[in-house]
Amino acid sequence: MRTITLILFLFVGTWLSAQSVDSTIMHQVDSLLDRSSTLSGQQEFDQALDINATARKLVLEHLGQESVPYGNCCTNRGMVLKTKGDFTEAEKCYLEATTIFERLVGKDHFDYAISVNNLAGFYDETAHFEKAVPLYLEVIAIFGSSVGKEDPRYASTLGNLGLVYRELGEYEQAESLCLEAREIFEKVSGKEDRSYASTVLNLGVLYYIMGQYDKAEMFLLESLTIFEHLLGKDHPIYSFNLGNLGS
Repeated sequence: MRTITLILFLFVGTWLSAQSVDSTIMHQVDSLLDRSSTLSGQQEFDQALDINATARKLVLEHLGQESVPYGNCCTNRGMVLKTKGDFTEAEKCYLEATTIFERLVGKDHFDYAISVNNLAGFYDETAHFEKAVPLYLEVIAIFGSSVGKEDPRYASTLGNLGLVYRELGEYEQAESLCLEAREIFEKVSGKEDRSYASTVLNLGVLYYIMGQYDKAEMFLLESLTIFEHLLGKDHPIYSFNLGNLGS
């Protein structure tokens, strides 16, 4: 029976912070990219791409290609194209954004890490797991030194890499990373947090796949209880979790 997994992508589609740029232009660009993202979510891809093009033109006229807002335009366009199903062009956009941020801020910078995380998330979602692994490892290293190892963003990336290892059949590595992520979320957010519950759910699914049914039952019951408190019994995530437990 197919199981349901919650993936913890916290940063995909996040616009990075620009410094020393015209605030009016920045506000206009941010508003356009937010609108593009909304339209993409509504399956209005042509309109979303048109608005992205408007934002891109505005950035090129006032800020230039070597700027954080231009990198954000590339990320947004990649996201729209990915949702549309144009993976080849989407990959080009994510790669361009990562290259821009590398040149602007360097490989040790938090903003670069977020761009790499977006690229890793793209490869993860399109089942190119071997490409996602080194990128997530790079993000984990940068987050560990920039925001620390007790930060939810660090824990989220551990969890994402754990899910990739699970898809690759590397179950021991997946287990280690997901358990570490769970420990961090419990410490910094508490057991009634949605990210904690998602991590526990992912552990339950992992143990189910590994055939360790006692552990799977324990974690799935815990996540079911938390989601019931957080979302109620009428929420789809609660019903998905029931299906996992039934399996």
